[in-house]
Amino acid sequence: MKELINLRRPREKHFYEVDGTCKALMYDEDVHYLKNGSYCEIDNTLVEKGGAYENKENKFKVRFPKLDDRVLYRIEEENYYIEFAHVKPKTERFFMETNKNTLFMRNLTEQLDAKYTIIGSKLKESLILKEYTDEDIAFSMKTDAELRLENGRVLGKIDDKMVFRSTIYGVCGWKVFR
Repeated sequence: MKELINLRRPREKHFYEVDGTCKALMYDEDVHYLKNGSYCEIDNTLVEKGGAYENKENKFKVRFPKLDDRVLYRIEEENYYIEFAHVKPKTERFFMETNKNTLFMRNLTEQLDAKYTIIGSKLKESLILKEYTDEDIAFSMKTDAELRLENGRVLGKIDDKMVFRSTIYGVCGWKVFR
């Protein structure tokens, strides 16, 4: 079995079988991204680079800075960025763990942990409340995209092209558009 690389699409792989047939595999998430006119394999494995963890190979970069006491992550693609930070400094007991395409932030606050998973062209964010608190948990967002609120979702647009949106009502996960 040999992959027919020239037939790749964002969510497709095609293989030439030993018996002469062609087999197509379809995926629920992007497995390729377009780079210089060719589809390349996505590799969202998190690696240490320049004081941060970042994904290896994708059209967009997700960076999780290790030394910043407030910034949680920054997504960059072509001509825009989006950055999320916690309003309060991280605790002294804060630490990060990675497992392939997933990053765990432990002890972000006394009550909060976070888990981030990069899947295809998406960043899934899970905030884990360890115990009930009356205290507000607040985040800030910076971006150079124009922000709009439509039907309960936050949209980011550049030159009237949507480049990201929250995937559920509120701000809990982001879909990156090409």
